[in-house]
Amino acid sequence: MTAILIVDDSSTVRHDLGDALETAGFRVITCATLADARTALRTQSIALAILDVQLPDGDGVSLLEQIRRAIV
Repeated sequence: MTAILIVDDSSTVRHDLGDALETAGFRVITCATLADARTALRTQSIALAILDVQLPDGDGVSLLEQIRRAIV
């Protein structure tokens, strides 16, 4: 089963959004940093990524650009 990746440095956002998506029947992977998100993207089948813009080790927009380059 593919998963939804939530990348946010706020544990409240990760928890609340993750709970809502799991209740809706989705498998959820949560990460607090870009480093953890990159690992998840390499090791898991991800259908959708929800990215925070400002993270402790970078920003979600840069990660999105990297993901797009990898698949195009």
